[in-house]
Amino acid sequence: MLSAVARRANFGFKCSHAAPLARHVSNAKQFSVTRQKNSYIAIALGSVAAATAVAGKWSWLQCQGPPEGTTEGEEAGVNEVVKAAAEILCASKRACLATLDSTHPRLRIVEFQFNQDLTKLWICTNRATRKVQQLCAQDQVSVFVFHEDSLSEVELVGRASVTTADFAQGKWPGDDWYMFFPEGPQSPRFLCIEIAVERIEVVSVGHAIALGEDPGHWYPPAALVQGLNGWALEPPCEDRVRKLRGQGASVGQEATPLAILGTLNPGKMEACQLCFAEWPHLNYDLQGISVPSNVSEQPIGLEETMLGAKNRAKAAKQSVGNARFGIGLESGVVIVDGIHFDVCACSMYDGERHYVGLSSGWALPTKVSQTYMDVGYNKAFSDLGIPPDDTGAGVLGQLSGGVASRPKQMKESIQMALLQMQNSQLYTNA
Repeated sequence: MLSAVARRANFGFKCSHAAPLARHVSNAKQFSVTRQKNSYIAIALGSVAAATAVAGKWSWLQCQGPPEGTTEGEEAGVNEVVKAAAEILCASKRACLATLDSTHPRLRIVEFQFNQDLTKLWICTNRATRKVQQLCAQDQVSVFVFHEDSLSEVELVGRASVTTADFAQGKWPGDDWYMFFPEGPQSPRFLCIEIAVERIEVVSVGHAIALGEDPGHWYPPAALVQGLNGWALEPPCEDRVRKLRGQGASVGQEATPLAILGTLNPGKMEACQLCFAEWPHLNYDLQGISVPSNVSEQPIGLEETMLGAKNRAKAAKQSVGNARFGIGLESGVVIVDGIHFDVCACSMYDGERHYVGLSSGWALPTKVSQTYMDVGYNKAFSDLGIPPDDTGAGVLGQLSGGVASRPKQMKESIQMALLQMQNSQLYTNA
């Protein structure tokens, strides 16, 4: 019976995980949810067959398997969660896309495509739809997938953008779409949305990832965040998955405290790593997460620049509840005697107070000072023939011949914030 289910599941699209999904959820007729010791544990007494859910004509779905790279035998590791999420996406025909308009979230059902490591999603649509205008104004989106037969849900959170027309043609979903676009993928109305996924949450009875805390302080049993080295499993999730496997909590040394940087910018991550390496008693697991600054694209003045850093630090800390503190870095421009100085502000937020610091400032070239407010900071330098390199050494690195760099400048602000944190008894609340 299982082989028949697997054969039917593989009909119509490439999905190497169809058989494992069928194994998890076949030959079952019921499930129950019981509460034990203030936890809600979903217990699979079995599950219904998944054949009809995964069979079909969705040949454009490509699910090749999880990425390599984690330690072999880590049952509760990143690959397990990526694999489970990929199976659920393969078995689900449609998803719910959430965008934001000026006042409310907006939801709609969409078909989707995704890449092997779940870092990208693609949604084909009509250029005239409201979601296109909404994501162009506000790029933060969520995609929610529910697979009924395995009692699974996956939420993918990220930032959306519109692809080029040539790229969109390569994502043409198939012949069924000629109903909507008789001209085919060359139609001027046909468009593809690309979502860069930054966070994945998975709850699944069928994959035995269904351990949740009491609703008073519930946390997803499996959550992945995107960092510089790919997906990372948030620390609370690993113990919860291990407990569900009957392995008990992690043993050995106490988990390394978590510090969350409110950006995925590699240059800013490098600045934190450089700084932490120089403080002998600092031992933090540093991870990045994309959060808004809620200030203007180009902050002007120390007040706005520091506010952006504080907003990022607070949002980072609140996004990952078990983090020891959140870190916010914000670059801005301070004008003194007609000279425009590039400075960086840092805030470290521990849930109660902000510890803050500033970097040194360097004078922007005259032509950049005259144009960056109109064309943007990076474009102003590009117009001078200087690539901005905003994820690396920056224009500061190029202009100084490598003596200075953007990460080194940002590192100064982090050091000053750490100084305040390490000597908090000398400071009133900031």
